[in-house]
Amino acid sequence: MTDEGNESQGPDTGSRRLCAALASDRPGLLAEACAGGGFARLFLAVLDDGTQAAIAPAGVDEVRLVRDLVEAVTARLPESDGPDSGSPPTLLALNVGIMRVLDDGFAGAGLDRARALANDAAVTAAVSAAVTSAVADHDGADGRKRHGFAVVLSEGLYTDLRDEGYAIEDWHPVRPPGARFRCFGAGTDHEDR
Repeated sequence: MTDEGNESQGPDTGSRRLCAALASDRPGLLAEACAGGGFARLFLAVLDDGTQAAIAPAGVDEVRLVRDLVEAVTARLPESDGPDSGSPPTLLALNVGIMRVLDDGFAGAGLDRARALANDAAVTAAVSAAVTSAVADHDGADGRKRHGFAVVLSEGLYTDLRDEGYAIEDWHPVRPPGARFRCFGAGTDHEDR
């Protein structure tokens, strides 16, 4: 994976990094959210399957970054045409893991896991069912109706955030692949099915 327009930091022995993978029918959404949300230090890329990716610098405040990134993406979701806009929910998958910054990009299980969660059939099915069984639209940060949006956390990151005091109510398990998700916005909370 290569980064877009970011300077290389040279070979790296690896460190724990927060990784984000966004599955969306809107190209450039993650880059737009990062630019508008003040996340200039994130490494951004579009993977060969179209998944949008971001990798945080080592040592970042993960709780704050997760909260702020969710708000930034939500605020930039397109306005909805109604409860059934015909497009799948936007999925932001987050994971932490060892990543290496290479001369020509990145490598590591941290991003591989985030990417797998963003594109996993079980996760997509669970989120789609939750969004369509409730109200598929919700208010974005600007108060306008937005298309369904869900955040998927790897079980390990979920546990870390919970232990650090991040509000983890209404996060629903998905097994497999060992993750939790939450649909964001008014009217999208649901019962496990």
